[in-house]
Amino acid sequence: MRECVIGSRAHLSESEQHAAELHSIMNILNILVGELSLLSTMPHDPNAALGSLAEDLDGIVESLRDSQPPKQVLSRLDVLAVPLLRELHGLELAVSACDAKSEIAESRANIVSMLRVLRQRIVDYELESEFRDCWLEIPIALFRERFIQVFRAISVNSKGRFGISFNRANCRERDYYIDISLDSELGSHLWLPVQFEAVVRDLVANARKYTDPGGHLSLAIHQSSEQLSVQVEDDGIGIPAGELDRVADFGYRASNVRERMSYGGGVGLSKAVWLIQQWGGDVRIASELGRGTRVCFEIPNASPTRACQSMPCNWSI
Repeated sequence: MRECVIGSRAHLSESEQHAAELHSIMNILNILVGELSLLSTMPHDPNAALGSLAEDLDGIVESLRDSQPPKQVLSRLDVLAVPLLRELHGLELAVSACDAKSEIAESRANIVSMLRVLRQRIVDYELESEFRDCWLEIPIALFRERFIQVFRAISVNSKGRFGISFNRANCRERDYYIDISLDSELGSHLWLPVQFEAVVRDLVANARKYTDPGGHLSLAIHQSSEQLSVQVEDDGIGIPAGELDRVADFGYRASNVRERMSYGGGVGLSKAVWLIQQWGGDVRIASELGRGTRVCFEIPNASPTRACQSMPCNWSI
């Protein structure tokens, strides 16, 4: 594999920083809009209520792009959720075909799951903004469980196109297998920047996106007394050698993946590199077409004086 060190300091404009910080929220909203738009085409939605709700959600997306505070968006979502779930339940009752009922029930469960994740992402965004420069201790077992929950939600959202397993012995043919290796010389916990989990989540989500179902992904985190070391690897389609030094540019997508559907817009890796460099680290990317990609970085441990003194208990990694 050819390896490239992203050595130049990432620079994001104010608008790019805004887009990077909100991209997880925007991704979920765009998926919800697509799901509702698809359901609104069904013949059993005579009042076109779902189409109208999809337009309302699209309006929320535009509000975020226009810099409306996410906290205000959260209150709008709470108002929208009640009629949305009522319409979905009514649609499920209205259809008679078993296949259609099953499809609508699956979509309803998926939308409920996405709304729950979206609410937490908005809460996380507000808290991460407030505690941006802080570090905190997270029990290793809790970090693992929260990571698994995120990717289980991604599996549910696929609606059977693929599964995600964390146990190779339990993998089906179209399941991604994610191997997680976490350890710390500091004991049973990790000492992390507040936004660290979002970075790792984006890197592994990127790896899955560009790996076909049935592929293998891995996340390895080791914390010594001096630094935090991370490696994310996949056996996916890889990155063309001549583009390795550009893949972290804001909005850039490698030439061999531009036809693949993506809600992220090439922002996740840019955000990750930007934050890692702010933490004092550099990112190394190694890749080969048809063999996969490996992303590694190390960041120095922060002083205990950077600890969050009043991190709310509802903060979710």
